[in-house]
Formats: sequence, C-alpha cells, structure tokens
Amino acid sequence: MTAIAFGVSVTGAVSSVSFMRLDVRTRQLVQVAENALRHFEASGVTAGMDEVTELVRASHEVRRSRFDSYRVIIQGLQLTVACIFILAAIFSLT
Repeated sequence: MTAIAFGVSVTGAVSSVSFMRLDVRTRQLVQVAENALRHFEASGVTAGMDEVTELVRASHEVRRSRFDSYRVIIQGLQLTVACIFILAAIFSLT
C-alpha cells in the first residue's frame, strides 16, 4: 500500500512540475505577443504577413531550451504517467 501511495505522489509531483513549466512557456509567449503589439500600435502598422512572420520568429527566440517545447513537455508527461500506471498495474498483480 505504501508503494502505491508513493507512486501516486510521484505522479502528482511530476504533473505539477510539468504544468508549471507549461505556464512559464505560456507567459513567455504572451510577453512576446504583447511587445509586438505595442510596437505595431506605436508605429501605426496594421498586422500583415511580415508582422506575423516576425512574431513567430520572436516566439522561437524566447525559448530557452528544447525542453521548454509544449510537445516535449506534454509527451514527457504522458510517457511518465503511462509508465507509472503500468508499473502500478504490474505491482497490483503481484
């Protein structure tokens, strides 16, 4: 019973840290968009393809590492949770 409680705790901790990292990445992207919008408003430029391209480029520059990617975080979270639940299932059979 202690092992199951430990596994659930670890799953919760990993999930919490992963969602925290997603929140940090979301804030980074929002700040990039806000800065771009301030620039557009100040210069009187209406959004067009060049501005959208610049916004996308800026969003990639903000990323600190490959591990801040939504894809990497979500896939890592899914794999971790799946492994923990598989191990818990095996443990429950023994």
